[in-house]
Amino acid sequence: MEGVGEPDRRMGTVRIPLIGISCIAGGRVGLERALEDLRGVTSAYVNPVTESAYLHIDRRHFDVTRAVEVIERFGARVAI
Repeated sequence: MEGVGEPDRRMGTVRIPLIGISCIAGGRVGLERALEDLRGVTSAYVNPVTESAYLHIDRRHFDVTRAVEVIERFGARVAI
């Protein structure tokens, strides 16, 4: 059991750099909702200025491959 005030190491934030974000089908909000539907993602924010997706995740269940698939389905690419 984790002590009071200790960080929950199961949770985290992931930044995914994007290419072609201005061309995404369904818009930024649609992509955010699709990413939030993934198992292990508790919230998502897509920032067109920084060309990044920021995901708050549960590390036990998050699969980055699935996130990349969703991003590509919307017409953007992941800059790796």
